[in-house]
This record gives sequence, structure tokens and C-alpha cells, in this order.
Amino acid sequence: MLAVPGARAGVIAAACWLAIALASGCRARSGGADGAEDPPTRRFSFSRITFDPRGVSPPLRVRVPPRTRSLAVVVEGDPGALYGLAALETADGVDHVAMPPDLHLGAAMRAAYFEDRSGEMPGALRQSVRLGLFTGIFPDRPGVALPAGEVTVRVATTDPSHPVRVDLVLAELLDDNDGEVAALPVNLFLVSAAPAPAPPDPRALPFVARLRSILAGGGVDLRVERVLALTDASLATMTELSEPQEPPTSASSRLALAGGARVDGDALDLFVVDSLPAGVGGWTLGTPGPPLPDTIYSGVIAARLDGGDELARVLAHEIGHYLGLWHVQHTSRSGALHADPLADTAPGTGNLMDEEGRGTHLTRDQRFVLTRHPLVRLP
Repeated sequence: MLAVPGARAGVIAAACWLAIALASGCRARSGGADGAEDPPTRRFSFSRITFDPRGVSPPLRVRVPPRTRSLAVVVEGDPGALYGLAALETADGVDHVAMPPDLHLGAAMRAAYFEDRSGEMPGALRQSVRLGLFTGIFPDRPGVALPAGEVTVRVATTDPSHPVRVDLVLAELLDDNDGEVAALPVNLFLVSAAPAPAPPDPRALPFVARLRSILAGGGVDLRVERVLALTDASLATMTELSEPQEPPTSASSRLALAGGARVDGDALDLFVVDSLPAGVGGWTLGTPGPPLPDTIYSGVIAARLDGGDELARVLAHEIGHYLGLWHVQHTSRSGALHADPLADTAPGTGNLMDEEGRGTHLTRDQRFVLTRHPLVRLP
């Protein structure tokens, strides 16, 4: 979430294997035909994943091909339950979550979300537990490897009585050269209480060029695929703010579903609404957000503001969250200081991801993170 300046910011019993995915009930989407080149993104779906009494799933395993850029884990379950990762072990035998062995996962998740209001789990991997639908993307910083070979994932929940669906999304490698720019397709929704004229050409919207310029500094080329008008008084003005993130029952989630029903494809939906609660410029529906369309957390929301540079900065900040960037530094309700996991960021340096301020700078490490989200692809 980003405040406007001067305001407070706020399993299946046995694992499914890639080689037998179709036979075992796991679905491999976007798979190439026999003899064809590997597709840029692979998606493997595991249905009705169950949990042990501790709230931990059986291991889910897929094989990571060479030159895989990232692994995204999306867990979708009961809207009243919290979800996160209990383990993520790569082919080199490293568990990157590394939860303390004596940790009560359910209690830790509830405390992080409802008491501390940070949503951040203990362990080595920075993750934000979520109600109803969780997303995690690995690697989350430079220097952390996703080697080719088998990767094993275990999911954690606060409510073991409800089975879940898990999607594992593997994205192809991008060139890390400084000159390489990756494309992010977006749908731009102009949400208002009053009927709007025909949506304009995006080049006629003053904030679009500035938004593209800011994100280009992080190696991302924003591509506006559609501009759509959405008339709905109940969604154009939002009066409630939830911490640490929006729940499945929020107006934001209803807006995400309404937008997803209007378009096909997997472009990221950006919603510009008439107004948000006082002092708030915008928020994201995930840190990171799901690389799947039509979910309760598929989207970024911003207030109309000035319609120019300030709106562009807020949208860029919230897109940064959606693609996996944290605030450079954040203080939670308990007074604990939470810094992002990157080595080359610092508060007060004009960074786009400062919780408050007018910065637009993005670092090399932040560029790495932005280009690991599966929605970002080669031009």
C-alpha cells in the first residue's frame, strides 16, 4: 500500500510428478506439443490437496527444466483460512523456507496476520501469508538459485479441514543483461460511478507515459493492451482499508473479479477508481500477486489523484509490490522493523518502494525481482 505524501502508509495424498501429471490428476497447462520447443511458462495444477493435523501438506514435486527463471506457488482454498509455505526445497537440497523445527505454524501465521498485522512468517524466505489465496515467487533476490531438477513444496494452513488447490508456475529465463527489457502486459480499467465516454487511447492518458518511464528503470516495459470503462458506484469509491492486506470479502476483491470477467488473457489488471480512504493513494492485491487471471487478488488499485505524475508513481509502486517488491523498510504494529531482503536498497534514498515519499528509483536487485514474476515476459 502507498500513502499519498504526508499521510501514514500503511494435496493429494501422494505427490504428483511431472512425468505422470496427466495420469495422476495433475494438469499441465500451456504444455508444448511433442518435439516442440519448451513453452515459456508451464503451469501444473494439483487438486484437493489435504493437510496433516499440524496444517502441513504432503510434498508436491515438479521437475524444473534448465534456464527456468522462477517458480510461483499459488494456493487457493477456504476464504477464512490463512495459507503460506512450510517448505520449498530445490534440487540442491536446500530448504529455502527453513522454518524453526519447534514452530507452531498455525499460531505463527495467525499472530503475523491478525496481531502484528505484517503477515510475514518466520523463516528464511520472506513471505506474506494470505486469507483464501496465497502467492509466493522464488527466487526472491539475487544470489539465490533455482537449479534444474526436482523442487519440492509443502503448503501450510491455519485450517487443516479444508483441502486446497495448488498451482506451480515455472517461467522461462530472461536475459539479465542491463540492456534487456521485459514486457508486462496490462489492462487499464477506469472505474467510476458515472457512465464514462468511450475509453481513450492510452497515449491520451497523461499518466501512462510517466508510468512506463518509471518501470523502464526496473527493466519492465509496460504494454497497455486495453483501456476499459467500468461503471459501478459501489466499487468506484472505497471507504475501508484492511491490514495487512485486503481479504477475500473486500470491495477490492469484488473489483478484481468484476474486471477479470470483462477480459480474456493473463495481463495484469490496473484499476483507477474515483477515490480511496483519505490519505491512501493505492494498494496492491498481493505481495507478490498471483500470476493467474480472474482470482480474488488479481489486480492493482489506485485513486484517480491528479491523473498525472502522482498517479503514475502510485501505480508504479503498487505494481512493484504485485511483481514481488517489498517496502524498503516497514514498521509493523508490534514495533518490529521489517526490511526488504535486498542488499542494495536503503530507506531515504528516493527509492520507488519507500513506504512514504516521492521516489522513483529502482536498484539492480529490485530489477532482478521485478523480472522474476511470470506475468513479465520477453518482448
